[in-house]
Amino acid sequence: MFRSLARVCVYVSLSSALPYFAFAHHAASIHYDMTDVAEIAGRVTGVEWANPHTVITVEGGEAGGPVAEWRIEAAAAAMILRTGVERDSVSVGDSVRAAGYRGRRNTNAIFMQNFLLADGREWRSSRAIEPRWTENLVGTSWTNSPSGESNGDPGIFKVWSLDDSTLPDTGPPRPLWNDGYPLTEFAKEMQLTWGNGAENPYVNCANGMPAIMDTPIPMEFVRAGDNVVLHIEELDARRVIYMGDSNRSPTPGPYGHSTGRWEGESLVVRTVAIDWPWFDQDGIPLTENAEISERFTPSPDGRFLSYVATVVDEAVFTEPVVLDRRFADLPGEEVQAYECQWDESTL
Repeated sequence: MFRSLARVCVYVSLSSALPYFAFAHHAASIHYDMTDVAEIAGRVTGVEWANPHTVITVEGGEAGGPVAEWRIEAAAAAMILRTGVERDSVSVGDSVRAAGYRGRRNTNAIFMQNFLLADGREWRSSRAIEPRWTENLVGTSWTNSPSGESNGDPGIFKVWSLDDSTLPDTGPPRPLWNDGYPLTEFAKEMQLTWGNGAENPYVNCANGMPAIMDTPIPMEFVRAGDNVVLHIEELDARRVIYMGDSNRSPTPGPYGHSTGRWEGESLVVRTVAIDWPWFDQDGIPLTENAEISERFTPSPDGRFLSYVATVVDEAVFTEPVVLDRRFADLPGEEVQAYECQWDESTL
C-alpha cells in the first residue's frame, strides 16, 4: 500500500525550504502558510492534550479584527509535558496570546510558534523560535537531564530518551538527519513530486524505518525470550529483533524485518523488507531493496546510548548514508501509552 503512494504523489513539497516545527510528525506546510504569521489574543475555551498534536481553542482575534474561535495546534502532548509545560499551565478561561503560521484552509487556525501563558511565561515551540513577548520562557528543554554520575545500570535493557544536550540552540532540532544526501537522479525526481496531501501516511498516525528512530520521546529495550523488542512510545511502535535467527523468512512491514547479534556491549541489527516509501519527511524515497544496519552502544557508565545507522539503497543513494544520534538515561522516565489521534477535518 505505502509503496504505491510514493508513486502517485503530485504535490511539490515546501518542507525542505521552509522553517521546521520541532519534531513535527509531518511538515507544517501541508496545512499552514509558513509565510503568513498570525498573532491573536483571547480566552481559552478548550484544551486537548493529545498525540501527535495538542489543540487549544481560543475565543479571540487579531488586533482590530473580529472575535472568532481560533484553533491552535501545538506539538504532541508526549513531548510538551516533558518540557516544563504542565496540564494546568493552560486552562479554560485563561487570557492568552498566541502566534504562529496561519491555516491554509481554516484561516482561524494557527500552527503555534509562541504562546503567552496566563502566568506571564512564554512557551515556544522550539529553541529556534525567537521570544516574542518576554524572556520568561518555558517549553524548549527537557525538565530532567542525564545525571553527572553513573546511573548504576550500564546495560541496554532500560528506557532511553532524547539527549537534550545534543540539540542545537538554533535551527531545526532534528537529532538524526543529515544536512544533505548523495541522491540518485531517481531520488531527486521523486523528491520533487513528494506528496504533502491526504495520501501522506505521516499525517495519519503512521511511520516507518528509519524515520521512527528520530523519535524525541522515550523507547525501551526489553527481553522477549531469546529475542529483543524495542518498544518506542511514539505510535506505540514495537520492533522485534530476532537474535541470531538469520534463516527466518522476512515479513515486510513499515519497520522491516530485523535480525540482531551482540558485539561486546553493542547490539548490531540488520533490517530488510522495509515496506515504507520514504526515507524521511522531506520526500526522499526508500525502495523495497533498502537495507539498514544499526549499532546501539551504551556508554560504560550507563548514561548514554550511541546510535549509528547505515542505510544502503542503490536506487536512492549513490553511496551508503550514515545517520547518528545519542539517547540518554533520564531518571524517572518511562514509556507511556501514546494513543495517536488525528483529525484533518478541522484544518
